[in-house]
Amino acid sequence: MNAIPQLAVAAAAAQCGRLRALLAACCLLALCGCLQRADYDIPVDVKAAGQQAQWQLAGSFGGEAVVEQQSADPWQVRFKPGGFVETAGICVTDSEVWVCDLGISRIQIFDYDGNYLRSTGEGVPIAGTLLTDKQLYAESNSRPKDPALKWENGPGARWVGQEGKLFKAADVAVTAQGIVFADWAQTSVERSPKRHAGVYLVNSAGGVVYAPDRDINWPSFLAVAGTTIAFADPPGNVLTVGDMTDEKWPLHKVTAGNTFDRIMDAKTKYSGTDRYLKAMELASNASSEPGKFDGLGGVALAFDKLVACDSANYRLQVFETRRADFNHWGRLIRVIPAQLADGGLRFEAPLDVDVSNDGTVFVLNAARLDKLRNEIAVLNSRFERIGAFGKNELMAPVAVDVSPDGRHCFVSDRRSNLVYHYVAAD
Repeated sequence: MNAIPQLAVAAAAAQCGRLRALLAACCLLALCGCLQRADYDIPVDVKAAGQQAQWQLAGSFGGEAVVEQQSADPWQVRFKPGGFVETAGICVTDSEVWVCDLGISRIQIFDYDGNYLRSTGEGVPIAGTLLTDKQLYAESNSRPKDPALKWENGPGARWVGQEGKLFKAADVAVTAQGIVFADWAQTSVERSPKRHAGVYLVNSAGGVVYAPDRDINWPSFLAVAGTTIAFADPPGNVLTVGDMTDEKWPLHKVTAGNTFDRIMDAKTKYSGTDRYLKAMELASNASSEPGKFDGLGGVALAFDKLVACDSANYRLQVFETRRADFNHWGRLIRVIPAQLADGGLRFEAPLDVDVSNDGTVFVLNAARLDKLRNEIAVLNSRFERIGAFGKNELMAPVAVDVSPDGRHCFVSDRRSNLVYHYVAAD
């Protein structure tokens, strides 16, 4: 990019105040279309980024979990390693693949070839041990309660204060500070301490160093870059960014959503399809306005930017995450629509996203409608479509992650409970 127009835009922005500065920055990004640093240093060779390698399916691993030890007591049931009840988030390191299981309280770790290495968590099944959301809501609010639902009548007390061992992990990130995971497990208020769902950092000693935020409901996707963390709470369309350098983890909600109680009230109070859908729309704060979401999906952090999936609006949105400018965290930079001006498509309904170290963007398309395809759409750093893969293999993909060297891509699939491994051909 020519440096002269950048200096002209910067000078004009400095004279026009905060609002015009924001508009100028957005216009600049709209013109160049780059996923680049806020100081306008282009982090990649654009020509190289546009030369997409061919991706090939190298194999898959996982499958349905097999019971190894059966018992009438759900806390005693154990599963053989390697399989899943409900695959969820995924994290790829230099040599390992971490895969969450929403059906079993464990995260399993594999090598790139799909060989099981180890797992973390108690490994107990969720069904039969953890109350459903509606049961939890019925018990924890002021309505008449069914004695059979009371948390202390079951094994629920074991879930309190043991985040490192007992959890319902939706996503995971392996960081220098420790293992960060998004946890759906909650307890009620019946005589035992209430535990809220949240995002936890478990250090190497097994200690939980971050307490959950009471406003977090179902954190489903997260991303970590250095000490910056971002996570998505889809039912309330809440997008949050934070900094892990402070013990208190200062968090900034890019979009303000609703509480667990309000969302659950919408689920239980209304009857009839039309009224139910309208209630859920109000409870989730669904919106098509720029900076807001309808069907919030996965997130990625790259080059001081946060890329978030806006599935039902068929677009990606890009936000600011520079730590040196904390007051501007969450500022909308650009909206990336699925459809181009000429009618072509970058992607379709984005469910998850990852950005490699060279600026290549990998968008997981989720087939929520028959006309949509399950695929990984590949965009360069200018958000131009340069390829796709996985069309004939993926059934119900839920998460995507790319290796640090950008040569391996792993996708978890909930219908088959498989993890697909794609490799960039030389």
